[in-house]
Amino acid sequence: MKMSIILAASFVLILTSAAMAAEPLFSDPVNYAVGFGPRSVFLADFDSDGDQDMAVANCSWDNVSILFNDGDGIFLHTAGYYWVGDGPWSIFAADLDGDSDIDVATANAASDNVSILLNDGSGVFGTAVHYPVGDFPRSVCVTDCNGDGNNDLAVLNRATANVSILFGNGDGTFQPAVNYAAGTGPTSVSASDLDGDNDNDLIVVNYSGDNIVILINDGAGSFTAGAICAVGDAPVIATATDLDDDGDNDLAVANSASNDVAILLNNGNATFAPATFYSVGTGPRSVFPDDFNNDGRIDLAVANRYSNNVSILIGSGGAKFFPGIAYGADYGPRSVFGADLDGDGDKDLAVANFDSNNASVLFNLTIVPCCVTVGDVNRDEDVNILDFQYLRDYLHKDGPKPPCFLEADVNGDKMITREDMSCLARYLFSQGTTCVFVECP
Repeated sequence: MKMSIILAASFVLILTSAAMAAEPLFSDPVNYAVGFGPRSVFLADFDSDGDQDMAVANCSWDNVSILFNDGDGIFLHTAGYYWVGDGPWSIFAADLDGDSDIDVATANAASDNVSILLNDGSGVFGTAVHYPVGDFPRSVCVTDCNGDGNNDLAVLNRATANVSILFGNGDGTFQPAVNYAAGTGPTSVSASDLDGDNDNDLIVVNYSGDNIVILINDGAGSFTAGAICAVGDAPVIATATDLDDDGDNDLAVANSASNDVAILLNNGNATFAPATFYSVGTGPRSVFPDDFNNDGRIDLAVANRYSNNVSILIGSGGAKFFPGIAYGADYGPRSVFGADLDGDGDKDLAVANFDSNNASVLFNLTIVPCCVTVGDVNRDEDVNILDFQYLRDYLHKDGPKPPCFLEADVNGDKMITREDMSCLARYLFSQGTTCVFVECP
């Protein structure tokens, strides 16, 4: 039997989703200054060190902020700013030139183009290259539309009510745009395989039409209009993921005027059941799906612009959700993105706050099952003096970083500090009671 340290009985793993929904799931926000008018955030490993870094599109400054993660969820503004087109409204990160590092694309609403920033692999980006699209582009996503192995661009143009497709050449350059009609007052585009044919279709959200339109991909990158589905009032963005565990991708849509999220279940052929609705905060602008409480079910994080918070909808199974729980951000959150920022195995959040010109990080406080050997800092499958020495060297002698955050955070306070050394020492040297060993099954 492997042994693990936990802080006290109050940190015992909560077994049911309902109980977990009642526990605080995220920390208070930690805010980082970015540029003026941050409207969109994306997390990816830009400097190839294994940690998730942050890219923010600053609409009022016409640039992108890159913030490097030190591995513990602390962000350093060492990469600075990169100029793009005018009024970057949306940002997406992916490998655009086939060199296995992560590049950046922005949709620039005021200059009617999309900007490409190519990464040299260390998180340093070249001068932006611009490609014309339609009028007032507000959303960009990256996907392989034509099945050639190269990433392409899909750009939503609000004023011309269409979607521009720019095929990638595989070297970070793109062919001229091919346009497809969207609906009324479209605001965003995203990509997912909705009909099970292994190519990615497009979901267009129509703010003025209170609906979404599906554009079906023929596999070669040509699109035809598919289902039109009613959602709530003034929808702004949609995300696709399998919410009911039936193997096809469903939709969650943020409705900015009805202050709710619409859930549309896929019939497997890119048609959808009527929407069901879950209330969130005021003015929702962004929705991100992931399993935030580690129960195997998809949850939703929703950024609410006017209530200055993020609503977490915990999945209860079968595409149903518990009532939303609000966690504070800063002023005017417009975009939310989830990833493991501190290396502890759960998904944290980054939020772009348009009105306070910063980005918030909310750390996930999910309790870890005891079968993670907390205290086994060096991961040799035993808790002994070598773990104390490893922790001491890391904290005081510039030694190597512990390979697993969870096992080094002995007292469970989401930080690795001298308090963890003290806790481990009490166990090892005096059998203190602050840290209690429990058996793992």
